[in-house]
Amino acid sequence: MTTPAPKPLALRRRLPFALVTLATAARRDTTQALAGSNLGVFQHAVLAVLAECGPLIQKDAAARLGIDSGDMVAYVDDLLAAGSVDKQRDPADRRRQILEITPAGKRLLADAERDLDAATEQTFGALSTQERGQLYELLVRVLAQRDPDGWPDAESAS
Repeated sequence: MTTPAPKPLALRRRLPFALVTLATAARRDTTQALAGSNLGVFQHAVLAVLAECGPLIQKDAAARLGIDSGDMVAYVDDLLAAGSVDKQRDPADRRRQILEITPAGKRLLADAERDLDAATEQTFGALSTQERGQLYELLVRVLAQRDPDGWPDAESAS
């Protein structure tokens, strides 16, 4: 077995490279954690937005999450088949679909959140709780600068 060589120094000195590498690891850990609940990352996101915001028009939920509306259809179809969301036609505009999380979806989301706590430990285990909070605050500050509407509570992030 070959021992992995260090990444090139020119890359290791670049913050974006470090962030992309960490994001790849975090995505892998998150995907593995959610697999236990039979959820993907975006299906989890759909459940989370519906739990927080209540019933939403499908297009609005996709926009809040930055998900392509075509991809959203596939995520919602999977969640419908699992009984995690309900979908009804909007009586005010029959072309629109209103999504709502079901009680089963709320239980699934709670299980997934516990699984994500374990994934967070795996991804960020090298950091203390205080250091994780600092990293989170710094990342949210940068994200809020790029997307103030998506990260409106950046000042209170912790």
